[in-house]
Amino acid sequence: MTGRRPPHRGPRGVTLLELTITLTLISLLALIVLQAFRIGSRSWEKGEQRAEVEQRIRVLSGILAQRLASIHAAMAKVDGKAVLAFQGRPDRIFFYSAPDGQGPLPQSAMVRGQAFFVRAGEGLVVQESYPLVEGEVFLESRGRLTVLEPRVTRITFRYLSPPPPGETAPRWVEAWDPRDASSESQASGGVQAQRPGAPGAAGSAAPLPEGRLPLAVGMTLTVQEERAEREIGLLLPIRVGRSL
Repeated sequence: MTGRRPPHRGPRGVTLLELTITLTLISLLALIVLQAFRIGSRSWEKGEQRAEVEQRIRVLSGILAQRLASIHAAMAKVDGKAVLAFQGRPDRIFFYSAPDGQGPLPQSAMVRGQAFFVRAGEGLVVQESYPLVEGEVFLESRGRLTVLEPRVTRITFRYLSPPPPGETAPRWVEAWDPRDASSESQASGGVQAQRPGAPGAAGSAAPLPEGRLPLAVGMTLTVQEERAEREIGLLLPIRVGRSL
């Protein structure tokens, strides 16, 4: 009896179900890889943006510290009385600084009045004026505006005042008016402004009873990031002996 040989079969093909499962797995893996790439890219962009903002803030704090360190004892007349031209508010600061020699002439060689504040839609700005050009020293700036940092949405100042009579620790105040500081300095014997070259300052100095400066300025910047706001605090000391 002769046996029958089984029919010959070729290579087994891929079924539609197996192909569907394979394509689905490949699609899921590709989606996971793409999502991971997007998350990494966004994290990198956020890190770059934050680093850029922090770099801008460091430059800005350096500018403010440099200008506060070169305060000029300009005197403004208010109601017929000469007062030190330094005006501090919770959302704005104004003072005069000595020539720095940087930038185009002749502005860089002149005493400069400057106010720092936030303007809606523009960010942190500085408003500069030049008393030698205007012919008068004002208590507030009224010159042209320059945008320093458009991402700053709010700025808050506070001022470190010398200890009042009977106390030993300085205190923080929200505003600084040279007219108020004048009467306080006369009563408490606090730090007073001195004219350069007058008897007693760096060899000769006669204190001026018209006003005084705070010991330091505290500043809080609110910076707009991609989806949230971040606050950055700065402390800027005022070195009276060096600046006046």
